[in-house]
Amino acid sequence: MTQPSGTTEPEAEEGRRLLLVDDDSSVRESMVKFFRRRGFIAESTSERHEAEALLRNRRYDALIVDLQLTADHGREGYEVLSFARRVCPGVKTILLTAVRTTSTDRQGRESGADVVLDKPQALADLTRTVTRLLEGRS
Repeated sequence: MTQPSGTTEPEAEEGRRLLLVDDDSSVRESMVKFFRRRGFIAESTSERHEAEALLRNRRYDALIVDLQLTADHGREGYEVLSFARRVCPGVKTILLTAVRTTSTDRQGRESGADVVLDKPQALADLTRTVTRLLEGRS
């Protein structure tokens, strides 16, 4: 199991807590740095089971999850979304996918995604989407 990226980050009362789940370490690191610079308390993981453990034990305001976390299974993102809806129903969720179709959009929403976006996604656009969700706008 990998160590969450944000465990040593000091908590800020006004900061929004964000969990990023992606198997690509460079994507995770870039997103964590980007969101932290914008005042978020960002943590990340590459694994579905660790994401579920973090969601079970911490409160997050938003969750960004890649659809495909492993080469062999390829749909773990749906499982993370479903789990998040069960254990933290108020969390705002974004599913990222490099293989977006009407089917992935439908299954993403059925699994609990508030928004389904193409991957790659410009970080500035992703930040705007997260902010809109947290402000109650979709």
